[in-house]
Amino acid sequence: MGDTKSYSAISANGNPLSLRRSGLRQDRTFGLIDDLTLSYDGCQLSAVEERAAPVLSAATLDLKRGSSDFAYNDNGALTMDGTRGITSIAYDDNGSPAGIQFANGSATDYVYTATGQKLRAIYHTAMPSVQVGSGGNFGSASRPCLSADSIDYLFGGTVLCRNGRVSQILFDELFSFIYNNTLLILT
Repeated sequence: MGDTKSYSAISANGNPLSLRRSGLRQDRTFGLIDDLTLSYDGCQLSAVEERAAPVLSAATLDLKRGSSDFAYNDNGALTMDGTRGITSIAYDDNGSPAGIQFANGSATDYVYTATGQKLRAIYHTAMPSVQVGSGGNFGSASRPCLSADSIDYLFGGTVLCRNGRVSQILFDELFSFIYNNTLLILT
């Protein structure tokens, strides 16, 4: 069963004021996983209150906690999101995210062409017990890193390489991936 969403109220600016989502709960039954009340400063999200019981599995997409820790840059782009544990988002000159710092010390860096096409994402997994405060950011040189993984986007994003090895090839109407050096194609 997939997620279902319902918005019970919309602001004058068209923003949802509440959101209820159903999905797989902690007890492995289908039910309410998010019951959110959203607040705004103009059109920018300023607070989220969560009233549903948490789903503790890391693989779920439910909101883990409410927060009023949101920040935006002068262009209106999000630079901090307490609901997702994001302490800092840096942007390049084209307005694309260049780096995301998480409260647990992990980080993601992005590399783009001059025209803004994504070339690479690098995922830095932090050492255990590292914490980064709101608005904080480790520089790449001082980042305590347990591991680093990368995804390269080749040929306009149709070929994906994970850690230097081809992992996915995307075709029109087809999806494929490499598993144990075997090309698998799903239609």
